[in-house]
Amino acid sequence: MLARRVLVRQHERVETALGGVAHAPRRKTRRWLPAWTSRLNTLAVGTAPNATRWEVGLAIVALFALGRTPVLFLRERMADLFGGTAGRLWPDDAVMRGTFVAVEVAVLLVAMRRSRPSTLLRQPLLLAFLGVAWASLAWSERPSVTVWRVSLFVGVAIVGWYIGHRFTLRQQVQVVAGVGAVAVATTLIALVAWPELARTSAGVEGQWSGMYVNRQLLGPVLCLGLIAAALLLTFAPHWMKFGVLVVAAVGVFILYKAGNRTGPVALVVAAAIAGGILVVRRPARTILTVPGGAVLSIGMVTIGGGLVSWHWTTILNGLGRRADLTSRTEMWAVDRHFLSMRPITGWGFETIWANPITIQHARAAFGGRFPYSSHSGYYEILLGVGYLGFAIFVAFLVFALWRSFLLAWRSDDVVSIWPLAMITFSIVANLSESFFASGQAIWALTVAAAVAATECGRPTHAKKRAIS
Repeated sequence: MLARRVLVRQHERVETALGGVAHAPRRKTRRWLPAWTSRLNTLAVGTAPNATRWEVGLAIVALFALGRTPVLFLRERMADLFGGTAGRLWPDDAVMRGTFVAVEVAVLLVAMRRSRPSTLLRQPLLLAFLGVAWASLAWSERPSVTVWRVSLFVGVAIVGWYIGHRFTLRQQVQVVAGVGAVAVATTLIALVAWPELARTSAGVEGQWSGMYVNRQLLGPVLCLGLIAAALLLTFAPHWMKFGVLVVAAVGVFILYKAGNRTGPVALVVAAAIAGGILVVRRPARTILTVPGGAVLSIGMVTIGGGLVSWHWTTILNGLGRRADLTSRTEMWAVDRHFLSMRPITGWGFETIWANPITIQHARAAFGGRFPYSSHSGYYEILLGVGYLGFAIFVAFLVFALWRSFLLAWRSDDVVSIWPLAMITFSIVANLSESFFASGQAIWALTVAAAVAATECGRPTHAKKRAIS
């Protein structure tokens, strides 16, 4: 009977987290946490994880700004009017820095009052990786760059923690759908006000980028918005559903005109995995345990990966891609060359593309062009903190993926697949783009999904209730 009561209570907690009032507020700090963490929680006021409307609006604005390139676009339009330019290394521009700092400080102040800071200790692997990123100051070639980039990276992670802890899953879906709607709206505005710029991506005409400057950044935002829109339709009021469908349809058209492939590929993989679990979980739970469900899911992914590998050339031709993935394989060879020089610790967090020596070598190997990034989130981490930090980072992703799978498998609510879909999307998209970087909204949403999966799946004082 006692075990049954514990299971029933845990199920109620998961269902509550998915619905109107997410993770129920804890009455006191867990016993294994240090005593000083209870003092952190005294800063929080109204910590029940159910964000208000103005908090939802703040999250949408923050994620839009952390998309980086819309801020750059507006910065350049201001420069056209008042003079000046953002320069080649635009993330280090004073106006850009000021915008990012203002956004992160605003979210941090709200988070300290509305969330429980001690819950960050439930993400030990994330904290360990952030610690390694800070430690890279000791061997960084450009310590001043490392300080800024790590500070921004940690700030974005805090934004993600705040969203994951404070917002219900439905509210998180609403936020991401809102960011997608803002991307659609700003793209339409850019098409009217600055048509030549909005229809150009990285100097290539005919590839729509809107205010995102590059289609590689616009595409993933739209694709995440489409995933969120599909989930939003399952619980939105009837009067809202028509508007959601209209915005989604416009987003699909813009995505087609952008010609981005990274986002749609990640969208298909995330939808296939999360959607597959959504379909099979209820009948499969009657005959499979959680480990059995994990084995089934891994088997499905392995079969899908084998089919993709078998028909790789056909898939590339269908997507209109070259075998070198638009010179990415050449860039990755350059990344491996630099990694071989410092395999254990790396070059310092996100400093390699701010180092004149490495830039010179990269230009020579990359046809005289400046790559700006590693064009892979995983190589970006490897070059920054080496295999030492990379191992911790991969462990964080694996545990986040496992927890999101547990949540999706055990629940009956459709929205419960959101963390799994988000983390899967991020893992796939970072294969060919550097979204695990400072000032990236996708990094914030990855942390938010990891935190939400942890919080939704936690039993509340299960041991205490079992004893009583």
